[in-house]
Amino acid sequence: LEHLFYADEAGQRRAVELAKKRGTGFHTHCSEAQIELAEFERRYGKRPMYVLDDLGFFETPLAMIAHGVWLDSAEIEFIAKRRVSVAHNPVSNMKLASGIALVGEMLAAGVAVGIGTDGEKENNNFDMFEEMKVASLLGKLKDLDAAAMDSWQVLRMATITGAKAIGLDAEIGSIEPGKRADIIAVRTDTPRMTPLYGEGPYFNLQHNLVHAVRGSDVAMTMIDGQIVVEDGEIKTADLGEIIAEVRKVAPGLFARRAAFLAENAGGVRQWTD
Repeated sequence: LEHLFYADEAGQRRAVELAKKRGTGFHTHCSEAQIELAEFERRYGKRPMYVLDDLGFFETPLAMIAHGVWLDSAEIEFIAKRRVSVAHNPVSNMKLASGIALVGEMLAAGVAVGIGTDGEKENNNFDMFEEMKVASLLGKLKDLDAAAMDSWQVLRMATITGAKAIGLDAEIGSIEPGKRADIIAVRTDTPRMTPLYGEGPYFNLQHNLVHAVRGSDVAMTMIDGQIVVEDGEIKTADLGEIIAEVRKVAPGLFARRAAFLAENAGGVRQWTD
């Protein structure tokens, strides 16, 4: 479920029961915007995490929420005890003016926080390197501390902590014997990676990866041992065909969106009805 308001309570409970029956995780977007908190209070008289608890959300094998922008300190402790993970989407949260998530506090409480992108219209380019940089900068701005949310911390969120957040840290998230070969190779011959020191007192690889690199600098992507991007080119699909198909279907999708917004007070009614 994307948000609780997109399904009635019976539907939400059915989804939770299905997750428990199948032994799968359960994911929903929650505590993203202030209007959402107001609606939770109006409908349930509670803050979001306690409503999710009432619905059995935290009884599933793996519970994960996206955003968590408006979690307060009590809710953070609450989800930490229940091993709920969070997908932090800093670019989306900025674009939609949702707010700044208390990521440092979540990590300090033991919550597994990974980095996500949210949807296309809230993010646009799905560049995970951009997402890392923004996560770092936003954390520094929130605390008014240039040392906050440092490069190593953000890299862990994008790799091993993110893998833990989705329950796959035994399989992915780091390069170790027995784990899946999920690897990227980043070009080092670009101005963005210069200067680069891979050893010694000036070691700066982590800074370059988080604060300088772009997604277009990735030369090779390997997923479970299969190379899917080589020399910057996708090997498993025809990019030209995909672009042509998107251009073909886009007008109809935009028309549907315009009609929906016109019928739903610019999208607000989906929250309040």
